[in-house]
Amino acid sequence: MNLWLIPRWGISGAAFASTVAYIMGTLVIISIFVKISHKSWGEILIIKKIDLQDYKNILYKIKEKE
Repeated sequence: MNLWLIPRWGISGAAFASTVAYIMGTLVIISIFVKISHKSWGEILIIKKIDLQDYKNILYKIKEKE
């Protein structure tokens, strides 16, 4: 993809090609995780209330250390 996009669009083509590559890599990693963990895509990608609570607890712990 770089060989086609960079000569034609320069740095913008390189940025686009990199973005596509990162997205494809992420989808592959998530697909492998879905297969190994036996969870659905929705279970992995949709934020749940308990997830937010975990982040809230982490933030409280960080604030306590300051």
